[in-house]
Amino acid sequence: MARAASGLLCAGSMMTALRTALVHLDLSDIGIDAEGIRAFDGLLKESKRLLFLDLSGNEMGDEAAVALAGVLLGCKALTRLPVDVDDNNIGDEEMLTLGIGLEHCKALSHLDLNGNEIGRLGVGDLAGVLGNSGKALACLLLGSNALGNDGARKLSGYLRECAALTLLDLDVNGIEVEGIGALAGGLD
Repeated sequence: MARAASGLLCAGSMMTALRTALVHLDLSDIGIDAEGIRAFDGLLKESKRLLFLDLSGNEMGDEAAVALAGVLLGCKALTRLPVDVDDNNIGDEEMLTLGIGLEHCKALSHLDLNGNEIGRLGVGDLAGVLGNSGKALACLLLGSNALGNDGARKLSGYLRECAALTLLDLDVNGIEVEGIGALAGGLD
């Protein structure tokens, strides 16, 4: 009994220390799902110093996107959110949900959404959110999605407002001459 109480006290002390000291949390390639994200919810929302959250390489879907959006609502200091690599299953619907959380990440400087299933609708939601709250964004990685020319046009409107952006990855998105023209206009 004393050993269990001691273990709980130790775990509680560890969680308190993490809430105040945690800067980088790497949860990549561990198969984290909605339940796993919710398990970190309190820690992430209470962390005042969290700058980097890596959820890359997980098979996230609708339910996990909802859980992540909820977590992001409390991560005001977050500057990097890699959600990259194949098999994260972030598509248009999930992007709409994630956008709700991303809107509250005013300090976000690096957003990696490479290797997902984001199309013209999802990038439209993303562009709207980042146009309102993504002024600090310096790096936007959207390679290997399904933006196409329509998505490039939607994104170009955001680019006009984004003075901090220095790196934009749009490779393997089915963007043709028409979409490139729209992007060029947004970068002028």
